[in-house]
Formats: sequence, C-alpha cells, structure tokens
Amino acid sequence: MLSNPLYIGRIPYKGETYPGQHKAILDQATWDTVQRILAGNAVNRSGPTNTRAGFLLTGLVFDETGEPLCQSQADKKGKRYRYYVSKRLMYDAHRADDGWRLPAKALESAIIVPIQTLLRDQVRLMDMLHLVSHSLKDLKSLKVQSDTAASKLTDEMPGIQRDLLQTAIQRIELSAESITITLSRKGLAKILKINETVGIKEYSDTASITVPLTLRRRGVEAKLIISGPGMEQRQPDPHLCYLIAQARNWFDQLASGEAASVRAIAQRENIYETEISRILPLAFLAPRIVEAIFDGRQPEELSLKGLKRLGPLPSDWEAQQKLLRISG
Repeated sequence: MLSNPLYIGRIPYKGETYPGQHKAILDQATWDTVQRILAGNAVNRSGPTNTRAGFLLTGLVFDETGEPLCQSQADKKGKRYRYYVSKRLMYDAHRADDGWRLPAKALESAIIVPIQTLLRDQVRLMDMLHLVSHSLKDLKSLKVQSDTAASKLTDEMPGIQRDLLQTAIQRIELSAESITITLSRKGLAKILKINETVGIKEYSDTASITVPLTLRRRGVEAKLIISGPGMEQRQPDPHLCYLIAQARNWFDQLASGEAASVRAIAQRENIYETEISRILPLAFLAPRIVEAIFDGRQPEELSLKGLKRLGPLPSDWEAQQKLLRISG
C-alpha cells in the first residue's frame, strides 16, 4: 500500500505514472526514502538475519573483568538475531546488572573497520610489523596482499572473514569507554604472506588498536556508538521511518474517506484500535523531526516502542522537538 504513487500526487496507468489533480500527501524525498526502506526489507527476508550466519569473533571477546563473552542467538518473527553475551548473564542471573549483551553485527563491524584501516595504511602497517629493509618488490607484494585482505573482510563469505580475524586477532577487550584489539604480528605476517618471522626477539609478538566508543543501553541490551576515522555513518532506522509513513498513510485514508474509522483500519490490519490511536499522531510530527529520523540523526535512545508511546503529542513543533531532544 505504501508503494502507491497516489501519495505523491501521481496516478498510475498502464505501468506509468502521471501528475494527478489531487494534493500530494508525501513529498518526493520522503517517498523515495520509504521505497528504499521497503525494498531493503524485501531483500532482508532472505538475507543474513534469516540464516545461521557464523560468529566471526568466537573465543576472542572479553569484558573488563576478564570474563569471556559467549555466543547467543534469538529468533523473532522468522528472523535470527546474533549476540555476544557476558557469561554471567547467561549462567548467573543475579549478576546481570553489569553484563554485556551486544548485537553481533555491530561488534563485528566495530572490529573489522579499524583492521581494514590498518591494512590499507602501508606506513602504519610496516611500522607495526617492523619492516624496515624490504625491496620495492616486497613492498609492492605487501600492498597487494594487504589490499586483498582488507577487501575480503568486507566482500567474502563469513567463513573467510572469520579465518582472517581469528588469525590476526589475539584478544578483544571491552570497557565502557573503548575496545582494545590485540593483534598478533605473526598472524598478520601469515595473512600478508611475509616469509620471515616477525617480532620474536626485539619486539613483542602483539600490537594493539584502541577504538573509542560510547555505550548506550536499552534495557539489558547495549548499543555501541563507535567514533573515529573510517567508521560508517549512522543509517536511518527503517522501523522508525516505516512507522511515520504508516501513520501518514492511515491519516490519509481517514481524511479521504477510504477508511470509515479507526475501527475499520484496525479490523483490516488485524491489530488493536489502541495501537492505531497511538501511531496516528505521528502523522503530525514536526518536519524537522521527520527529517532527522529519515537522516538517522535521532537520539540513540529513541526506539520504536518509545516513539509509539510518546503520549499526548504537543501541537507546537518546537515543543515536539524539545520532547524528542531533536535540535532545529
């Protein structure tokens, strides 16, 4: 229903769309964003969240107490979600207040990005491996191998990614302010196909990378906010975007007479009337709030549940922005 071009003031006819005489409900930019989200959702049904994608960091992750994080999976509505969870959360419930429960994809990305950055920085890589007297041929080979390894961390199957990370990393330690990645120089040398032994006598076999982070909690689950060069920008939350589009869609149906009442929509959608009543006010969110959410700039703690349960929504746009802590 949200793919109907009527909402942007156009009329479909024989596979084409033409300008209509009715007023558009959504602007073109919002429409395009919603279509990308809907398309992404369709792809994701057969994507990694529906498969038994392997954990890349098995046995490598430890918290600030030295306790390992274990693998955990949960199924919800046919999708599989992976987590790294403190052992004490899984086996010792009374200590659960200070444990970690991190989405696996977020943590793995937080580890992969700085390692890719290292592999693509030839000077830094040579310094870490103490390579000072190599021929031009050797340096060219090093660049080829390091670029190849960096690409494999993104483009290859989880099994190849896991092998690379397990070879390069000796240990990952979490704290409230940072992630410390301890790398094995010998492991890196093996990946880069460097023949001579690295760092046995004069140097330690390990080197470390520290990644600053901010930890945000939603209940027991924690979300990592990683800072630093090379880290990806935040992406819009498709669930929040879809909720706003859904609210506008339902309001349009009521305003146009397509739906006679909230009850009629509830019966058609097979959900409670109270749920629709909670969502409908989001059709009147301030434009700057909608723009921030569609740009991924909303506060980290603004969840789908939180947006649904805002309570009475102020009619004043500035008051709405203050309520949601979104600046103008």
